[in-house]
Amino acid sequence: MLVTGIYREWSQFDLDVAVASAQSLPVSLRLAALQAILKYRDDLAQNGRHNIALELGGETYAQMQFTREIASDNMNVPSDAWNAVVTDDVDDTLQLRLLIQIAHEWVE
Repeated sequence: MLVTGIYREWSQFDLDVAVASAQSLPVSLRLAALQAILKYRDDLAQNGRHNIALELGGETYAQMQFTREIASDNMNVPSDAWNAVVTDDVDDTLQLRLLIQIAHEWVE
């Protein structure tokens, strides 16, 4: 998606301006911009990324992203990855794909 590419690059060069610009986008495009910023600015502290998500109205999306990152880091211990997903503050039905992926790893 074009918006994702633009905000990925923009957030690398001028994060504050990218976030300010994203605030004026319609909701669907704002969430696409947030997705790009969170994914490609993983060098930022989690609380900084969380604050950006709050500014852009995507707190649930951000929590899901953080949980995915934790689960991916713990995929070699599926029980830890599973616990990260089921104990976060996001409805598990929104994370079914991740839970299925963890279950497959667990079975293997």
